Amino acid sequence: HRKDLRLYMSFDQGETWTEAFQLQPGYAAYSSMQKLDNGDLAIIYEDGSIGNKDLHDCYAINYVVISSETLEAKIDELYAETFATVVKNAVYQTGTGCDTYGSFTDTGSGHWARTWTSNAKSGLAGLIVSTESGYGFDKATILDTRVMTIKPSADGASDTYTITAPDGYFIDSYTIGGAAYTSGTYRFTAADGTTTTGDITSTSTPTNMTVSNVNAQSTTFTFYGASQTNWLGITTFTITLKPTVKLNAVGEASYATLYLPFDVTLADGTKAYYVGQVTDGSAKLTELTEGIPAKTAVVLINSSAATSTTYTQTTGLTSVVSEDANLLKGTLSSMTLDLSESTPYYSLGKLSDEIGFYKFQNGETTTITLGANKAYLEYSAGGDVKGFALDLSGITDAIRNIEKSTETGEIFDISGRRVTNPTRGLYIVNGKKVMIK
Repeated sequence: HRKDLRLYMSFDQGETWTEAFQLQPGYAAYSSMQKLDNGDLAIIYEDGSIGNKDLHDCYAINYVVISSETLEAKIDELYAETFATVVKNAVYQTGTGCDTYGSFTDTGSGHWARTWTSNAKSGLAGLIVSTESGYGFDKATILDTRVMTIKPSADGASDTYTITAPDGYFIDSYTIGGAAYTSGTYRFTAADGTTTTGDITSTSTPTNMTVSNVNAQSTTFTFYGASQTNWLGITTFTITLKPTVKLNAVGEASYATLYLPFDVTLADGTKAYYVGQVTDGSAKLTELTEGIPAKTAVVLINSSAATSTTYTQTTGLTSVVSEDANLLKGTLSSMTLDLSESTPYYSLGKLSDEIGFYKFQNGETTTITLGANKAYLEYSAGGDVKGFALDLSGITDAIRNIEKSTETGEIFDISGRRVTNPTRGLYIVNGKKVMIK
C-alpha cells in the first residue's frame, strides 16, 4: 500500500510486533534505517504525500532522526506493557479460542488431534497440551459457542494429558472444565489425584476445577469418560504462566543476573544483590531485601543451587540505589558485549572456582552476546584487572551467626530463616553446615 509509514518493535524475537511510532501519514515508501554511533536511529524514506498522487510526479526524500533517549523511553514503555499482558498474565483460552489461539496437530482418527499448540495470538506461542494415550481433541459448538471437545480412548478410560509451558515459563495455575456434548459421565482430575471436577453429566451447566501453585514447566491431568462414543465440550480451559530465570549452579549455590523495567519480588530461596563498589579484586554485594525496583541490575543467588527461579511483578518499590551508583548495568534486549582489556566491561561467570565478573574470551574473540534482561559489571578504573570475585562475606557472616545460635536441632537455610521441610540444598543443623542432596 506504500502509505502510513510506521516503526514497529518486537520483544519476542519477531513473533509479535507493536507499533512504536508513526513516521509518515499518507503515501510513503522505500525506507531504510541505521543506528548512529551515538545511539540515535536515523531513517530515510520517500515521501509521496505531496504532488499528484495519480501521476506520482512529485516526491521528497525525508531524513528523520529518533534520539536514543526517545527510543529508550519507548522501549521501556512498550516492553512493560507487553510483559504485563503477555507474560505476567499469560492466560491461554484454549477452550473457546482453540481455533484462533492455536492449532491442532498429530491427528489420529478422523479430525481428532492429540496435540494443541498455542500461537502468537494467544499472547505467547509455544504452550502445548498433548496426550499419548488419549483419543485427543476436536471442535464442536456447545451452548452456542465453538469449543474444544475431548473424549476417552475407550469405554471407562482415564487418559493422561500434559500441559507444557514454553521455555522460560512455569505454569502458575490452570482451570479446566465443561459440559457434556453428548449424554454421559465425564471427569477431570489433577496430577495430585484429589483436585477434580467430580462427575460431569449436565449438557447445559459446565463444571470446572482450578489447580493452583503448580510451579513447574509441565503438569498433567486425567480425563475420564464412561463411553468412547460420547464426548465433552471444554467450555473453560485457561492456563496462567509466570516467567522464570535460569540459574547456573556453582558449588553449593546458583547464580544469574537480572534487569527488568518494572518492580518484582522473588520466589523464596533466591536473593538479589547490587554491586556498589569493588576493592582488591572483589565485588561488594548489597542485598535488596524488599524486592527488585524497576531498572535495577542485580545478581541473583539461590542457596539451594536451584536451576531456575520465578518472580512476580509488583508496584510501589522504592529505588535504593541509583543507576550511576550501581556498578551493575542492564539491558532489555540482546546486546554484544566487548570484554577486551580496553573496555570497562565484565561478565558474570566462574574463574578458578570463584564466581564473579570477569573478562572472558569467546574462542578467538573477546565479544559475547548478552541476553535480554541480563546485567554486566562496568568499572572504568579496572586497568589490567581481569575481574572481580563476588564478595560473599555478608552471606558467610549470616551463616556464622546461625552457627552460634543453633544448638537446638532446628534447621535454618543460609539466610537465617527457619526451615521445617528442607529440600535439596545447604542448611545449618546444630550449628553445622549440612548439604542435602
